[in-house]
Amino acid sequence: MRRYLWIAAIVIAALAAGWWFGRNTAPARGTMAARSAGADTGKPGVNNRSDASKYAATHVQSSTTANRASTLKPLPPPGTPLKTTFADLQTRANAGDGAAATRLYRDLATCAYSRSWIRSESMAAKDILDQKTDGQPIQAQQSQLDRAQFFLDRTARWKALCVDVGQNTLDTLSSAALQAAQLGDANARDCYVHRGPGITQSGLINSPESINTYREQVPALIDSAIADGDWKMVDMLQHAYSPSGNNLIAGLLGPDPVQHYRYLKLFRLGANGYMIQKLDKDLAYAGEQISTEQRMQADAWALTTQQAYFHGNSTEAAPSGWDACVLPVE
Repeated sequence: MRRYLWIAAIVIAALAAGWWFGRNTAPARGTMAARSAGADTGKPGVNNRSDASKYAATHVQSSTTANRASTLKPLPPPGTPLKTTFADLQTRANAGDGAAATRLYRDLATCAYSRSWIRSESMAAKDILDQKTDGQPIQAQQSQLDRAQFFLDRTARWKALCVDVGQNTLDTLSSAALQAAQLGDANARDCYVHRGPGITQSGLINSPESINTYREQVPALIDSAIADGDWKMVDMLQHAYSPSGNNLIAGLLGPDPVQHYRYLKLFRLGANGYMIQKLDKDLAYAGEQISTEQRMQADAWALTTQQAYFHGNSTEAAPSGWDACVLPVE
């Protein structure tokens, strides 16, 4: 079964879609990204709140409220059709129920991607069943059938969850991701910062005003991610600030060689294993693009920030090719 789950995780990762800020010392919790990005780039509307530390307190308070609210009423059983739970989950999320907001976001995301997933896994199951098993040991034949059945069972669950869910409902995925992110869901936060209203193909087309919401809300989400020690956000930011940044957050922040070096250095401090050699090469090149003084300040910032907020291994938390919007396997 572990093998099947591993295979399934790869399938989801492949289908769910693309890969997808500071001073000399680490600022107070929740203010790192806000002070540096606005101050260093001078770009209006990007991380320029005058009291970012106030957000940190609000974030902690809202998360506490959400956790308390989530204990008042149990969630519907997993797999309950979204058409029957959507209104209630949305009402509960609006009231600050973090668990309901997470459930709504994940069910909506599943249904938004389900057509592609169902097609892929149905075809995979058919390919397995079409393979000739004559002469193979009974155990090998049974393993092949079990694998096909696993794919078929999961497509049946997706169909049951998403039955009669229309496009208007799916178009709320971006706002659901933002709400879940604001209530403490790190996965939703990474996904929203990475793609924003572009989580679904029709997001920007049908709701062009949502880009203004993205511009307004992302700075606070970045602050909370750094304060939470989110290595994926660090990797996202070093890429966004680099000359090759090409996703939505890169469009918002724009290239900045100092910020790129800072976040790349921070990510490198938490790294080990196979990515170290490449990171060292990238870091050496990035260091050549800034002054010696800037590099020394950035090195000090990265070390202090890592010690204050980050734990664990950056390259395990954000391995090469990770996808900000892949849903956790439950």
